[in-house]
Amino acid sequence: MTGPAQPDQTPPPDIVEPRLQLARGRWRAETFRAVLDAVARPGTPQRIAASHYTYPASSGPELGRKLDRLFHRYEDRPRDAGGGVGRLCDDTAPLSIAATGALCVLSDKDTPLWLSPEVDAPGTRRLLQRQSDVVFAQTASRAAFLAGPWPSLAAALPEARRGAAERPDLSATLIIEAARVTTTPRTNAKGFLLSGPGVPPEAPKEIWIEGVDNRLSALMAENARAFPLGVDVLVAAGARIVGLPRSIRAIALRRPGRALSA
Repeated sequence: MTGPAQPDQTPPPDIVEPRLQLARGRWRAETFRAVLDAVARPGTPQRIAASHYTYPASSGPELGRKLDRLFHRYEDRPRDAGGGVGRLCDDTAPLSIAATGALCVLSDKDTPLWLSPEVDAPGTRRLLQRQSDVVFAQTASRAAFLAGPWPSLAAALPEARRGAAERPDLSATLIIEAARVTTTPRTNAKGFLLSGPGVPPEAPKEIWIEGVDNRLSALMAENARAFPLGVDVLVAAGARIVGLPRSIRAIALRRPGRALSA
C-alpha cells in the first residue's frame, strides 16, 4: 500500500531565478579575474570553474538535487528567457572548460570570434551564445579572438591582426587548445623560459605546453621585436589557463633550465 503523495518541494521561480542570476554574475566575475590574473602573471596557471551554480549546504541534499535538475533545465532555455546558467560542459562542444570560460567573458558583439574547424561545432556556438553576445567571424582577419588547436591557429597567423601604431589594442588574441600546460618539464611538451612584466626578475618562469611547435617560439620572438604590436596568447588545457601576453619574452627551452638561445 502506497503512502500519501508527497507535496512537490520544487522551489518556485521567484526563489530559483534570483539564485541563477546571482550564480551567473559571480561565476563571470571569478572567471574574468582568472583571465586577468593569467595575463598579469604570465606562465602561472589559473583555474576556471566548470559550473556557474552553487547552492547553500543548508538547503539539504533533496533540495540540492531539485535545484541541480532545475539549473540543468535552464541550460536549454534561450539566454533572453533566463537561461545561460549551468555547466560549461557539452559533449557536442569540443572546447575545454578554460577556453569556453575565457571566451564567455571576453568575446562580445564588438570583438568577433573565429573558431578553427576542429572546434567550430554547433554545440560550441550554442554553448557560447548562451553565455555572451558573441559574434562569429567568417575569417581570421576579422577576428579579435581566434580559438582552436595550435596547428590551425598557426596556419591562420598570417591573417591575425597585429594592431596599428596608433591602436595597438586592435590586435588579436589567440586561445590555444593544448593537451596539457604545466610548470614542470614533460617529454612531449614545448618549453619556454619567460621573463618580463609580471615575472619576478630574480625568478624567470618555465612553462611547458603539449600540442605546440616551433612556430609558437617564432611568434613570441616576433612579438618581442614588434612590441607594442603583436598577438597575445592564452593557452587553455582542461580547466587551466595560462597567459603569454605580447609584452613578455619567451625563450624556447631544449631541456629544463637550458635555453636554445639567449
